[in-house]
Amino acid sequence: MEDCTTKSDYWLYNIANMDTMEELAFKEKDSDFVNLSELAEFRAMSIPEQDRYIRQIDREVVWKNVMDRKYRFGFSDGKEEGRTEGRAEGKKDQAVETARKMKLRGYSVDVIADITNLIPEEIAKI
Repeated sequence: MEDCTTKSDYWLYNIANMDTMEELAFKEKDSDFVNLSELAEFRAMSIPEQDRYIRQIDREVVWKNVMDRKYRFGFSDGKEEGRTEGRAEGKKDQAVETARKMKLRGYSVDVIADITNLIPEEIAKI
């Protein structure tokens, strides 16, 4: 095992010693052996066990995709909603500031309401 230095050496060692090993060697050195080990574990299962395993993986993948989609769309929807609210608040702040200036210059409440789209009660509080 210490003499193995190349990927070919790893493969040959695993093939030559497969009947005596509990698990594949060199998994820490090459991810191919991790994948091969997982495949071997899967193939060692009975057909009903493989079916259950596949269904479980499918459920997990679907769940992950649903949650990713909810996050992605929820995040973008939330950002858009925040922008919309921010714009509305900005317009409202601007209307209040315009109404304040108009009120200081002596405009009537009806004229201020018509120009700023504020209701008279809001104008009276300014």
